Amino acid sequence: MEIITMENNIKKTEAVLNNIIKLHSIPRILAEILEYLNTESVNNTKLSKMILGDQSLATKILVIANSPLYGLHRNVTTIDFAVMVLGVDEIRNIVSSLTLMDTFKNKSDEYLDQGKFWQHSFLVGSVAKRIAEDLSLSYAGEVFTAGFLHDIGLPVIHKYFHSAFVKIMNDVESRGTNYISAEIDNIGLSHCEIAYKVLDKWNLPVILCDITKHHHAPTKSEDFSKQAAIVHLADFTTKHLNIGSYFWDNDLQLDMNALSVLGFNDEEKVIHQIEKYTDVLNAQLEATRHLV
Repeated sequence: MEIITMENNIKKTEAVLNNIIKLHSIPRILAEILEYLNTESVNNTKLSKMILGDQSLATKILVIANSPLYGLHRNVTTIDFAVMVLGVDEIRNIVSSLTLMDTFKNKSDEYLDQGKFWQHSFLVGSVAKRIAEDLSLSYAGEVFTAGFLHDIGLPVIHKYFHSAFVKIMNDVESRGTNYISAEIDNIGLSHCEIAYKVLDKWNLPVILCDITKHHHAPTKSEDFSKQAAIVHLADFTTKHLNIGSYFWDNDLQLDMNALSVLGFNDEEKVIHQIEKYTDVLNAQLEATRHLV
């Protein structure tokens, strides 16, 4: 009976998700910019004009460009300058993150504070980027975007499965279960799997889909275990330092098997690395308070 109930929950959830994806096609500005960025030669002036077509997007790009994330020594006051100093790849990552954030933003209520949620998402992306750079890995931009989007399944549940969202929180409080188990019990899928399905349907890069799906269990990723491990570590960092942390991660535990692919062989070494990011995260938190 339990198996039948679970299968029914999964079918119902997937049916709702299919309708959501049809209702919310990939945002026009993102589709146009990504299509242009994938052409053989990108003209910075044309790209800037496309971004300026959405003033809210342009303003947020300037906020991010001037944040400690990039450590630029000059103020970035125009989109032209932002495109020049950050480069096409970074602009692609930022645009993807911000437009998807706007797509699934919902009104805050007692169950989900949108400001705190998206600030947590941005800080996870920021510290993931810094970790990749400190480890001299080449995919800092990708893990920034994946870090930003790692929990995008949560606002989807909150917005389109609201009664289940409330039930999940009540189950965690009353039964002492963890959030992912409660998600699966109530809707058949975890927020990680929901994020994967949404991003995959929108044809976003495979690496982003894979990391969002496996950020709680990086060893299950066949092709991007290192990148998923970085986002997992970044997520844990906000919890451990209590800077931009989010209550859904209260029971998050370090997966040391996953972190071994990054060269971390014991938890003490991991904690030492994490604590290096205290000042960076505090500065980033302050710089981006009004991003959402």
